Amino acid sequence: MADIQIADAWKRRARALLGNEADTLLHYCQTPVQKSIRLNTLRYGKDHILEQLAAAGWELHSVPWCPLGYWVMNRTREDIGRSVWHALDYFYIQDAVSLIPAEILAPKTQMCVLDMAAAPGSKTGHLATMMQDTGGIVANDVALGRLPALRANMDKIGATNVLVSQHDGRAFAQMRDAFDAVLVDAPCSATGTVRKNPGVLENWQPNQAQSHRKIQESLLSSAITATKPGGFIVYATCSLEPEENEAVVDAVARNNTVALIPSHLSGLQSRPGITEWNNCAFVNAMERTVRIYPQDNNTQGFYVACLQKTGDSYAISE
Repeated sequence: MADIQIADAWKRRARALLGNEADTLLHYCQTPVQKSIRLNTLRYGKDHILEQLAAAGWELHSVPWCPLGYWVMNRTREDIGRSVWHALDYFYIQDAVSLIPAEILAPKTQMCVLDMAAAPGSKTGHLATMMQDTGGIVANDVALGRLPALRANMDKIGATNVLVSQHDGRAFAQMRDAFDAVLVDAPCSATGTVRKNPGVLENWQPNQAQSHRKIQESLLSSAITATKPGGFIVYATCSLEPEENEAVVDAVARNNTVALIPSHLSGLQSRPGITEWNNCAFVNAMERTVRIYPQDNNTQGFYVACLQKTGDSYAISE
């Protein structure tokens, strides 16, 4: 793998976030991420899938924070995608780190769930599998052109409890107290994906960390409004930037009746959310959110916060 070019401005940011450990982060940014899959138990039993793949010579290592997640140690992504097992929908190709949001949201059977920015459907499918294809999931995306892939992926895995919709996520603020749980996989600068998208940090500038801030806050606020009191909201990004993560959660949490819930998973190495950035202090409970750096689990970078709606919280869509 050729050296990934990382802007000096982002290298300085890495040192501000991690101090002497920044060199380790920058080293991991230069290495490819291990390929992983999520077993499709909507169509086949887990034991059957594992037996078939083992008989075909696949070397799998379990992803400790997801019972259906496995790293594929001896196949390229192309090999995985062209395999007969993929054609038969034995599994869905999904980065190990993107298995985290659904595991933290932990939906139960028969729930009514909203995936606010769902395409292409990786996390929607994970939610449907955890719910055993019961209840209902509204899989929404604002981009019309992304909906065919979302529908196709739900058909492939056999999820029948998913309704696909095309709305600006902020419009769900009009559906007060409608959902038991909401996932907000927010649009972001994607700086945590550099191991998969090598160009993302090449020309990075600090203002990019602010480019999605308004929509991120609006989507999270809308999600809280749409959640029933007592329900849970998971906010996630594939960014390592505090402006897109802790700063967003802090701004929205201060204006809604929510509580930050510890977002830890067994087997996942994570770090508490930061409570200060650029002389701006966040609520102390921000330590209950989690940062995942590439070196922590040999994955991509990620951020997750889990909020529980504790009372009436109503946003106005823009």
